[in-house]
Amino acid sequence: AITYDEFLKVGKDRLPQDLFRDATHHIASLDLKAELIIAGFISLAPEIYITDESGKVRAMEDFAVIGEGSYLAHSSLMRRGQVSARSLEHTLYNVYEAKRYAEAVGSVGPSTTILVISEGNAMRFVGEAASNHLAELYKKYGPRETPSELHFPSVFDE
Repeated sequence: AITYDEFLKVGKDRLPQDLFRDATHHIASLDLKAELIIAGFISLAPEIYITDESGKVRAMEDFAVIGEGSYLAHSSLMRRGQVSARSLEHTLYNVYEAKRYAEAVGSVGPSTTILVISEGNAMRFVGEAASNHLAELYKKYGPRETPSELHFPSVFDE
């Protein structure tokens, strides 16, 4: 039992080659069981990064999504044309809609908390009134249920 730092410094010299190789492979294939979005401003420029379950980090443009519903959230944001130049209001709605859309995945819960990070890394939560307004906008603009029966014009009849 040695620390990871010690393993990197002296492991190759102290351990048999096959044991060191197997240990290195095992460490590289660890599943961290966590994904993260890391966001903020560096010299007034917005930066967004994600980490995956293996610990790999990727820089993102415009937005980032993680989790089991990320594929649905990503498609919603793409459909809405979400880019970093969008207004705060449109961005808030698009993010809210994407999160609600992702709730189609059973493991994505209904609770939504939105935190806005501004230049200088100032942070503020979206309050209850704004959250209620987002819910109303979603009722108006969000995905709609189709009726139980759909009828087509006779153009399909031969």
